[in-house]
Amino acid sequence: MVPIHPVPGTLQVQNRAAPINSAARHWEPLSESWPGPFTSSHFRPSNSTLGHYIEVDDRGAGMNTRRITRDLPGVSPEEASTSAIPKGETTRRKGKAPAESEETGFDLGDRDMTVGVWSLIRNQSGLPVEHEMYLWLHKEWWGVPLTPERRTPPLSGLLFPDSEGDLIEEVPIGIEVLTLPPGLLARTGGKLMIRDEYRECYNLLEADPNIRGTVVSGQPGIGKSLFLYYCLARRLSQSQPTVFHEGGPEVPLFFSERGVYRCINTSARVPGVPQGTWALLDSTDAAEPPPRFFVNQASPFYIIHAAFPDNRRYKSWRNQKGGGIFYMSPWSWPELWACPPTAQTLYDIFIKYGPSPRLVYDLAAAPMNAENYAHELQVAVKKLALANVQQLMRTDGSDIVDSSIANLSHALFIVRPRDRETRHLYARDVPTAYLMELILQHIHITLSDAAEQLYHIFRDVSETSAAAGMLFQHSCVRILARIDYDGAKEFEIKRMVGSNPSSSRWGLRSRFDTDESPQAINENFLASSRTLHNYADRELGDLILTNDRIYVPLASNDPTFDFFLVDHSVLYAFQATTAKVHVMKEAGLLKLQSVAASNQIVGRWKWIFVIPPGNVVRCHAPKNWKHRLDLYTLHLDV
Repeated sequence: MVPIHPVPGTLQVQNRAAPINSAARHWEPLSESWPGPFTSSHFRPSNSTLGHYIEVDDRGAGMNTRRITRDLPGVSPEEASTSAIPKGETTRRKGKAPAESEETGFDLGDRDMTVGVWSLIRNQSGLPVEHEMYLWLHKEWWGVPLTPERRTPPLSGLLFPDSEGDLIEEVPIGIEVLTLPPGLLARTGGKLMIRDEYRECYNLLEADPNIRGTVVSGQPGIGKSLFLYYCLARRLSQSQPTVFHEGGPEVPLFFSERGVYRCINTSARVPGVPQGTWALLDSTDAAEPPPRFFVNQASPFYIIHAAFPDNRRYKSWRNQKGGGIFYMSPWSWPELWACPPTAQTLYDIFIKYGPSPRLVYDLAAAPMNAENYAHELQVAVKKLALANVQQLMRTDGSDIVDSSIANLSHALFIVRPRDRETRHLYARDVPTAYLMELILQHIHITLSDAAEQLYHIFRDVSETSAAAGMLFQHSCVRILARIDYDGAKEFEIKRMVGSNPSSSRWGLRSRFDTDESPQAINENFLASSRTLHNYADRELGDLILTNDRIYVPLASNDPTFDFFLVDHSVLYAFQATTAKVHVMKEAGLLKLQSVAASNQIVGRWKWIFVIPPGNVVRCHAPKNWKHRLDLYTLHLDV
């Protein structure tokens, strides 16, 4: 579009005068017809250097225009004589020429928006596709109650513990989906899934009238940009004026009762926008703050800024306006499962790479992408050092990550809210056992003090307990294999007791009473050092079990056990965990059954949950295995 230059001099309308200069703010309507009614004359500039403006006379039928003899820059005589303006409102009648001090203006909602020049964009003159989509949003949503589509995904057959730790056979999740214009969200087919996280954040934003803005932050790919569309839908449905800016070179759009307006000058103040108007601002990949026009102290906007946790993007404007911050929680497995493609494909990627919906769906859509991503990740992780991990685990929100590891940090770590109640602090977490294994293999954590240091960093934040559990497992294997200490050590175990059995699962929990006499493991158990033996699943049936080894599966995310050993023809299986609930998968039990049968181990197995001191654990096991298992807990301080 040709740049619009302001009219020099001073014009006046409605008995108010204001200079028009290069600092004026200009908006232009995006609509197929005039969005009116307006309270003043309408001007349609062009690229010509000299022209006339035209005036509406609302007395009489049809489309009436009257040429005024005063020349104005930017409007050609031909354009003025042929421009069709609907009959409507004007402050001047019967061809009366405006005084030299008059100015033009648009009424954008609650009050007059005083500006210099406006330009109407018509569909027939080549309206950009992206503008058509935003016109669609205004037409469909403004003042209209939102009616998202309610969906219930097919059952997957997978088992999940609920918030209380009790197992449920399926996840009875219903989702609500908003439909957007084709092309706006190509990745999701124009469908916007409304997370509970979106509702919670929106309600918090509405509830606090004392702050001037909020940063909405979280893991890359979590859906921060999608949240802005959700906000836009809610605001338009409530008939609330709203500015939407996609970031980067895109121009801001202003949604009002009159229509959608395109900003063509972001260099200065914007008169006419109601105080407290929400400005939904997205961030580009570059670590750049929003335009100063939005965030200066005098701006009328309530800022909602979607950005990755990087203080350079929002520190300046938060200091000026006193803005808050809200960290989004990563997607849960049920949320990802609620969307296509197949549950198993999504789950395999989810447990390997973590809960980024953008990454999960991209890799699920193209298996070749998954292979390339795995290779690139293994190559990139070689750049990581223990010092980098320690830097990334800082949680004060002001750290600037070294550019050499910034992209890698997005792949290996996720951002969680440190406190789900206030959401103003974040913590980084390693989301999966596979990613933790990549880190541990590379930085060679063989010293117990290094492992302990990282363990306590993760353990002290409840939202990063999964990563703490992975480090706890790593340390437990080394301690029980007597790699990290000298001399004999006695281990005591307590039998678990029944708890809330269901029709298909066997529920047990660790004992709470401390006066029970623990059962000592056989005196020869781990009396001498054992070597670690890593095996692949395909090798399990051919293993010849001996008393001097601890068997560790190469698949670090085995769903049932972390390692096992044999002592005096008794099979001991271990699951090291910091979680409160553990679900035993029958697939893992069947694996051990095959190796036990081939080694003629026929007695009951001792299944031991290794947990930190003071912890308790609940377990759900298949009932048909009750005759084979004795379940215990072992408290181990790493």
